[in-house]
Amino acid sequence: MLGRNPVITNVRPQKKSRYMWPFTSKRNDDFAALLEGTRLTRETQWSREYQHPDGTNALLDSRFRDRSATISYHQLSTDWASWSDAEKLDFCQSFCHYRGRNFAKMLRFIVNNGNDLVWSTIAMPVAMTLPTNEAVAFLCDRIENSEIGTRANYFQGCWITKSNDTVPTLNDAINQIWRSPELMVPHSFCNWVTHDAIWCIDALVRLGEPKEQLLDHYNQLSRHPTMGTQAVKWLAEHFNQG
Repeated sequence: MLGRNPVITNVRPQKKSRYMWPFTSKRNDDFAALLEGTRLTRETQWSREYQHPDGTNALLDSRFRDRSATISYHQLSTDWASWSDAEKLDFCQSFCHYRGRNFAKMLRFIVNNGNDLVWSTIAMPVAMTLPTNEAVAFLCDRIENSEIGTRANYFQGCWITKSNDTVPTLNDAINQIWRSPELMVPHSFCNWVTHDAIWCIDALVRLGEPKEQLLDHYNQLSRHPTMGTQAVKWLAEHFNQG
């Protein structure tokens, strides 16, 4: 794993999603700690959902993690067209934990047959698994052709590739974000435009862009009425303020 573990951020079928998705830990003790105090509330072919008694923090676990779910390339390519968007999203989120045969081949199938709803969920597996030039082409294309507020996973994928070829696209993206009138607006759950800004800055710093050029952006985000804590949590270390 490169540096700090990538954070697989929420993919938004709905803006008010409360899911923490998916578990990234493979250690049984860590997994047990995450589940403490929760109860199983839903199970699908690909995932399980757990929730705390107060209804907060719905936690989703991939069934590929414990190998209770299986898939083959033939099954994926045959069944994909018959799945609903919700089923495709559930599968793609869970698929991050698949460790069987033809992982790269199946990723390419999703790249070629997916849509905006599911592509973000495979951004980091693509960055980690496919050849760099192939991953960069996918990530930059999605950043350029997706809405502001839905790009955070693509930004994280960019720094995972370690490719400076992504930097011009990231710089264009941060400039677009800063022109958005939504950037500093308070939200009850999450301002997704600000969320994008945090991870775009993180990617740029990790890829070697001068920190002094991004410091004013960080300082502004750190004062965000509802996202300031998140900005400090993820970015302060870059600017020697953590």
